[in-house]
This record gives sequence, C-alpha cells and structure tokens, in this order.
Amino acid sequence: MEKGSPRVRMQFSSEKMNEYLEFRDIPMDRRGLRMDELMERSTQSTSALLDRVVDHLVAGSESLVEFVIDEARKHQPMSFSLFVVNPQVWQLMEKKSEHRDRMLPMCTIPWIHYSRASKTVSNPFGITRTKNTGLEFRFDPRSNLLYLKGEGGDFSGILEETVVEEMLSARNILVPKIKAGNTMVPVYSSKIIRVGIPLDKVKITKYPHPHKEFDYRYSESPKVFYSDGIEMSAIGENIRLKVSANREQRLRGAVFMLLGYRLPDDASDIKRIDYHVWLTALARLLTERQVI
Repeated sequence: MEKGSPRVRMQFSSEKMNEYLEFRDIPMDRRGLRMDELMERSTQSTSALLDRVVDHLVAGSESLVEFVIDEARKHQPMSFSLFVVNPQVWQLMEKKSEHRDRMLPMCTIPWIHYSRASKTVSNPFGITRTKNTGLEFRFDPRSNLLYLKGEGGDFSGILEETVVEEMLSARNILVPKIKAGNTMVPVYSSKIIRVGIPLDKVKITKYPHPHKEFDYRYSESPKVFYSDGIEMSAIGENIRLKVSANREQRLRGAVFMLLGYRLPDDASDIKRIDYHVWLTALARLLTERQVI
C-alpha cells in the first residue's frame, strides 16, 4: 500500500482557525498557538494546529476519551469498513465473477449490498446503499477497548445471483421478478456490527491512500477515507467483532479498519475544522497507552 501523507487534505488558513477558536470560546490569552508563525514555518501546518487545538480542548475536566465519545455525536453519520486479510478469506475471493485479486470488506456501516433490481448502465454491479444511521462510540476501561457500533452489513459469502435474489425476497424486500443469470455476487446481511479496538495496539494512518488490493464496491468510497478519514490496522487477535446476537469473536490475520465522514457539500469551514479536530483526537486516543 502506498503510504498516506500525514497532512490534512483540506488546508485551513490561520484566519479560519482563529474563527474556529472563537467559536470554541478559547480566549486569546489561552491559545498560544502562534498560528501565523506555524503556517509560515511548518510543512504540516494544519496538522500541527489541529494537535494544538486538541491540547486546549481536553485540558479541562473532560478527558480525551470523553471528548472523542461526546464529540462523535456531532459528526454523523460516519461510515466504517473492516477488511480481514488471511489465506482463508482470499480463497473465498476466488469465487467472485470479477476482481478476484481484490479483497471485499467483511463488515460495513452502512449496509451496502447487491440487488438485481438496482442494476443499471451506471450501476452494473447492482450495488444498493441503505440509509446510514452512523456510529456509536463507547469505551470499556476494563478491557481498554474503544467500541464502535452501528447498523451495517456482514459478509456472508459469495453465491449465485439467483440465490441472493431469493434471500432478499425471503426478507420481504420488494424484488421485481427479473430473470437472473449465474453471476457470482457477494452476500451482505443486514446486522448490528460492533467492533472493539484496543487503544495501544493499532497503527494509525490519517487520510489513507486506497489499497490497490481492496475491492471498495461494497464499501464507503475510498475517496471519503482519503479526504476525511482514518485507517486503523492491527493483528486480528487484538480486534473484537460482534455481529448482532452472535458471540463476540477475535479475528484472524491482518485487519484494516477504515472510518470516514461524508461532510455535507454545504458544510461551513467551522464544521469541517471541528470534524478534523475530532479526527485528530481519535488518532491520539488510539495511540496512547492509557486514557488521560
């Protein structure tokens, strides 16, 4: 995978950052950010400024973990994709009708799935995206895990198109009676997805470049992760996954978790900065060995 740049894709001027600090009610005498100087000297100016802002926002009674959990509610709906790379999953990918050399996500939020009725010239793979209800965040101090939870899709295998249509019909989803071929398509079941991430056992990449070996058709767009997201990678045994009522399990192989937010086209600069401040705080939380 090509290395992601540590810089924020969208650069913010010192003027906009000062407007944001006023919005956050951080007095001038407490800022000490020396924004103009940082903007001139640093090639990573926006990242440095965001780090300084986080320092000030969590300097009070609110801890870093509380800040991340509380502020996450403001930036919804976020999207999440979890990829698991191991020999067994690669064998499953060989059943695909196309892109057999690319790995599908094992879990996604929101639920993105195949539907024959959705096939068009512009959507040849019949990909259907359900309404995104976002992510809930919770921290368990006993296990030192940050939990993410939401309504999404769980990968259930690769089956013939006709079988998938029958499964959709069984769920009382309206599916027009269109004659389907023998194309093999991925199956994603609508489930409640919960993922436990350890605070000190993940590698963080902010604004990650797309993985060439990943199949993003049933995932949030890699452009969202690249411009407004973060990648968390870890050894599978350190990650906990619970799907609906099933028992929580540890994963096998290498795990890559992508989190991002489709900022509205009309989002203000303050809204955009506010989200990137939160993303910076999340990255800091996941790389610290203990909660402040």
